[in-house]
Amino acid sequence: MKILRLLPVAFAIASCLAVETRFWEHGDRADFEKGTLTHLSLRSDGRLYLAPEFHEVFDSSTPYLWSVASDSKGNLYTAGGGSGSGTAKIFRVDSGGKSRMFAELDGVDIHALALDAKDQLYAATDPDGKVYKIASDGKARVFFDPHQKYIWAMAFSKAGDLFVATGEHGEIYRVAPDGAGSVFFKTEETHARSLVMDAQDNLVVGTEPSGLILRVSPAGQGFVLYQSPKREITAVAVDSTGAIYAAGAGNKTGPIPSPLPPPPPPAPAPTAVPAGGNVTVLAGSGGGAALQPLRSRNLRPRSPGARMFIASTPMGRPAKSGRTRRTSCTPSRSTPSEGPYWEREIADGSTAWIPTPSARS
Repeated sequence: MKILRLLPVAFAIASCLAVETRFWEHGDRADFEKGTLTHLSLRSDGRLYLAPEFHEVFDSSTPYLWSVASDSKGNLYTAGGGSGSGTAKIFRVDSGGKSRMFAELDGVDIHALALDAKDQLYAATDPDGKVYKIASDGKARVFFDPHQKYIWAMAFSKAGDLFVATGEHGEIYRVAPDGAGSVFFKTEETHARSLVMDAQDNLVVGTEPSGLILRVSPAGQGFVLYQSPKREITAVAVDSTGAIYAAGAGNKTGPIPSPLPPPPPPAPAPTAVPAGGNVTVLAGSGGGAALQPLRSRNLRPRSPGARMFIASTPMGRPAKSGRTRRTSCTPSRSTPSEGPYWEREIADGSTAWIPTPSARS
């Protein structure tokens, strides 16, 4: 009888404790961002991995550390600024973890450090700064002055030349071991913001404000690898397989322009024009990219057999000028360098030149 009395009570307790089984699945980055990640890394595709383990090796007294470089012996050099003292400090951390101030340079910030094949340290100051060569005892001397507002990054080639990325004109300088330097490449951007050398001695460059990643060959020929949605490419790196990694910052406020074309194929030979015929003007890159006709613009040469050519910048953008000039046409069967040509600016939604040989560049 006691057991029968307890059965209703047990059934009521079991009913109160019963819960409904629910299933859900997390697989997107947005799902995991709502949680707290501990010892995990979250990729952009939503995958979770064990995070790298980090150990603090140095805590400086400066507000910012902008650059870091290591030599072949495992010594670490780092520099920054923001102290307001009018000088920027370089710190050295040896392979055993001991740190000390290595050098102090005139300037507000140091954004670029580089070491050559002999572990010789170079540092660049901002603004209106210079590139310094720093001896093993920390004494610095001016190595190169680009006369630019900013020096953002530096890298050495296998030949020992130092490449210096600058702003506010977006120029990259090549500096020989004796300190003699000149402009190597113009990015056509405001800032050549970041720089690294790949295994083939190509420069990989990040820019601002278009957020471009460029590859520049040892011969100085550049083209766009990637156009990011970010305004500024603040860092670039290349791994052993040749893959490129980049960090971007800042969103573009205006519409994103179309990416510039990849390296062009060889240009087809231009067609000779009979006497009194019309010449359709084409606009394209001087490197031989696919040509696009301008809308309903024809020019008539002054002599038979003349050929017309289009000038452009190395990045494939039409060259511009406010002048209109005309020279006599002469027949040519090979290249524009054999004689002068009719030269005129075409304004029909864009600008292009049909140059004489002296105007081609």
